[in-house]
Amino acid sequence: MALFLLLLQNYFIFFSFILITALLGFTIWHLLPIKKNDPKSVLSLFYSLLFGICVIVVFFSLFITNFKTINISLIFLGILLIAKYFRKDSINYKENYSKITDFAKNHTIRILIFSLPFFLFEAFYFFNNEDFHYIIPFVDYIDMHNISQVITQTGQENNKYLLTNFYYPQFHGIAPYHFFELWLNGFLSYFLPLPGTLTLMLFVYPFFYFTSFIGLIAIWEQYGKLNLFKYILSLIILITGGMYFKFYNNFQILEFYGGNVGNLMHIWGKKSAVLYPFIIAAYLSMAMKEYILSLAFWLCLGVIAIGVLPGIAGGIFIFIITNFIHKSFSKKEYKTAILLYLIFIPFFGSLYFLWGNKNEESLGFSTIIYDVITALDYDFIKVIFFRTIFPVLRMVIIFSPFLLFIIYVLWQVKKNDKSSYKLLIQFSLINFFILTVGSITGGIASINIFSGGQFFTYLFPIFIVLTIYSFILFFSSFQLKPLNFTKVIAVLFFIFFILSCSYNIYNNFNLQNHYKNQSLKMYDSDYLKEITEYLNNNSINPLGVSFIGQNDIIKYPLNAYGITGLTFTGLSIKLTKNFHATSNLSIFDLSIDTTDRFSSALFKSFEFYNFVRDQKLSNNFISYDVSQADFINYFNIDYALVYKDGKLPETISRKIIKHITDPVSGQQFIVFEKLR
Repeated sequence: MALFLLLLQNYFIFFSFILITALLGFTIWHLLPIKKNDPKSVLSLFYSLLFGICVIVVFFSLFITNFKTINISLIFLGILLIAKYFRKDSINYKENYSKITDFAKNHTIRILIFSLPFFLFEAFYFFNNEDFHYIIPFVDYIDMHNISQVITQTGQENNKYLLTNFYYPQFHGIAPYHFFELWLNGFLSYFLPLPGTLTLMLFVYPFFYFTSFIGLIAIWEQYGKLNLFKYILSLIILITGGMYFKFYNNFQILEFYGGNVGNLMHIWGKKSAVLYPFIIAAYLSMAMKEYILSLAFWLCLGVIAIGVLPGIAGGIFIFIITNFIHKSFSKKEYKTAILLYLIFIPFFGSLYFLWGNKNEESLGFSTIIYDVITALDYDFIKVIFFRTIFPVLRMVIIFSPFLLFIIYVLWQVKKNDKSSYKLLIQFSLINFFILTVGSITGGIASINIFSGGQFFTYLFPIFIVLTIYSFILFFSSFQLKPLNFTKVIAVLFFIFFILSCSYNIYNNFNLQNHYKNQSLKMYDSDYLKEITEYLNNNSINPLGVSFIGQNDIIKYPLNAYGITGLTFTGLSIKLTKNFHATSNLSIFDLSIDTTDRFSSALFKSFEFYNFVRDQKLSNNFISYDVSQADFINYFNIDYALVYKDGKLPETISRKIIKHITDPVSGQQFIVFEKLR
């Protein structure tokens, strides 16, 4: 019963958040001097959700960062669009109240019913039926939670320096990443008395699932009447992704690439969920022949997730300059597209150079460009070639049935619907250009940048949405009679599509359950409950420290990124209502690989490294043990996590006032007196 009430309470908050966001977006949208949509249409709901969430994220990030956020480029883009679409006759404030009422009446039940499955999917993973209901999310999402809390509390929009932002201002400055959904999580946890991990997993990601679903319904709406079958079908096809079979592991080129199947709710793919609504909006705008608006949505993707920017910027540029082939833009639109592109991209890039970190060890664009230029030689180019070709080849293999389906749809609509054929050709060209540039960028990035392959893999949703769009376009007008060979092929494609999506849903649940079971085995439930309640109910410094031994991370990559004290350490304190995190004071006791430039620069950004460095420069360094105690004393640290093989300095051991030990992991949570 307690778990049911917890689910009900959180779903009510989630539903309220969606409804308020939609009403906010609709209200502001209808105050602008631009053409409006019918408030009863699903398209109006989709645009309202998208616009509402942009308003929330942009203005919250502007407030927290004192306007030093990359999201300011979304305002700049919005101003350019209003200038383009300005219509004086669209200003009619007297009608707004009645339109808002119509909007709420027509969409409240739709939100209530269809947001529930997405909430329950994540709730299935996040909650358990024991006395302590929360479960530690998959480590990637602990990372996302950490970043969202740090940028909200420090106002520093960077993901590399994290806790160092609290301690050393020389590391301040914005850095490239995907912050949009993390600002949203920061907003929710800022105003709600709930753990940031809960708001991320139960509100943020399901919001983008639901918005994407509404986007699919809006596509159906463009091609005919809506019915319950199309709603249910959309719930299924939303989980479209590549097909990865176990026997693929027998081939070296495909081995371990199961994660590349990508789908909206995949445990490794949900970080790209934020991209889907903007991609759907870009396709919808093109379908309605609003090419400049579509271009704006494409450009938004680079702001939403920097990893897709090279592919998006390069691909769209090629699409614009090849207009003489596909003839998407009129002469006037063509000039506007070039102007919009040439104004926005330099403005966007200049923000990183203007507000980026100026530290000599900075991991910014200048370092990346320098590394690439200095590495240019024959062997380097050869490696880039293979690292560019192989990901594309893997994608073609994994998505081969869907490629065949798109070709089939193109063949069919060419005979019957010239307008739809031209539209699909345009979509296909954009996909081809973006993925080509993205694969080249990913090939270059994977040599000198951590996780450089994400420049390409984060672009998969662009192709996935194209596949879903092709499905809706074709089957929205499909009729079985008269039955012939072509219709039989279409039915077989339909069955395969539904089966593959159903398999993805099944696989998603299995993966979620797998990592849920792993999480349940990490710590004792009573231990998590006790330290969570202690941290929630006591006013102590939320920033603690941790002590780790080599054996504690023997199965974990011993590189600088892995032992920051946020990703691997401190998982047991991530379920509190406020943000709690620990600085790793054992970094000099561990054998860490810092041979590459990225790891070396990251290691030098750690808060304890900088504390020791300052002590050495001022001739106050005695030993690492003494420095650990000095760090705790200087920064008024109140608690520590000591792992099973961790070494606690003697001076700290004598000051313990509270001690909790986990019987499962061997971790100890200790609270100590001030050392001074």
